[in-house]
Order: sequence, then structure tokens, then C-alpha cells
Amino acid sequence: MLNTSDSPDYIDVTLVAQEANLKGHKLQTYIMLQPQGKYRRGYAELTMNVTANFASKGKTFKVGRRMESFDLSVPLTGHERLFPFDTYDSNFAVYLREGNQENGTAIPLRTTLYGSIQTLDFDTVISQGSPGKHTVYFSMAVARTKITLSFSIYICILQWALALAISTLAFQIAVMRRSVPAGMANIGTSLLFALPALRNSQPGIPSLGCASDILAYFW
Repeated sequence: MLNTSDSPDYIDVTLVAQEANLKGHKLQTYIMLQPQGKYRRGYAELTMNVTANFASKGKTFKVGRRMESFDLSVPLTGHERLFPFDTYDSNFAVYLREGNQENGTAIPLRTTLYGSIQTLDFDTVISQGSPGKHTVYFSMAVARTKITLSFSIYICILQWALALAISTLAFQIAVMRRSVPAGMANIGTSLLFALPALRNSQPGIPSLGCASDILAYFW
């Protein structure tokens, strides 16, 4: 949370990260605004026209109306193919003005950001620009949660263990002339069908060809 001023007259801006399209490099965010002090009349109605800029999206809020919530798509920079070690970055600014955007007076803000995506961690730095301009800058780093990372590594180890077990069995049959019981003959075939499901059990894993596949699945 960041307050750009100690004034009781400000607009409360809350950003909630709801969904991440990592393949499309987009973070879907829900924006909620609440006027306070001189900007509020009655049940959260505005006392003046307000223009705003969120990342690259502009909005106009009319006097005498509530500041409606809306969705904002924030760009992400990163490489999904590095799963589960992939990380993403985003930088954007938020500011509000009284009246029109060009000549209006900057409005103090209280900004808060929440990340509500279970498989992702959000490390966000919120900073203020020049004093008096009340522009808020967001610098966001997104990565897989520790649980997701640990589970993915566990699946990789399990895939290697299965591959080594089958390799050992094949060596014993081919070189040591070990007899093969009827039930054991189907193990290799069963694994061909089981491994894709095991690979896809990793939360948030992208399509075939990511780092997790190179490290374990293809082997």
C-alpha cells in the first residue's frame, strides 16, 4: 500500500490480479476505486469529473456518479518455456486528474495491489513519482510459488526414477537373461500412457517443450 499524500482528500485505488495468461503475456487485473474527502458525495458519488490513466488505458469518471470498477490487462515480459523456473516482469503507472487530463490537478492516491492467483507469487514495489504529481509506479515480479516449484521438481525426479527402473529391467532382460513374468511385460506400455498424465499434473505447465520436459519428460 502507498499513500501519495497525508491529505484526507484522495481516491482509494485497489488492484486485484485475478488471472495470468502467461502464453499471451497478459495479467488480467480488476480495478476498484473509492473517492474520499472532498471527492466524495453521498454514497461514493464523485463531486467532480475525474480523468485517469492505468497503464495504457484511459478512463473518464463523471461527476455525480460512482466510480465503476473495470478490468485492466497488464503486459508481462517473460518466457513460459522456462517452466517451472520462469519469471515475469511488468512496469506501469497510475494517475488521476481533476477535470481533463491535460490541465487538471493531480489527485492524491492510496494504492493497494493484491495477487489472488494460487500458483503465482507477486513481488511488487509501489513507488511515487515527483512530489505533487501523485503518479504511482508499479514494478512487479511474478514467479511460480515455492509449492508449485517443489512439486514440479518432485515430478521430474519421479519421471527419472521410472525411466531408470525400466532401463534397469531392460538391461536385466537383455543382458542377464532374466525371465519376464506375464504381469511385468505390460509395465513399459502402461508407462507410455501414464507419463503424459503425470507430466500434465504439474500446475500451470505450458505446452510440450518447456524446461521441465527437457530435464525429465523426454528422457
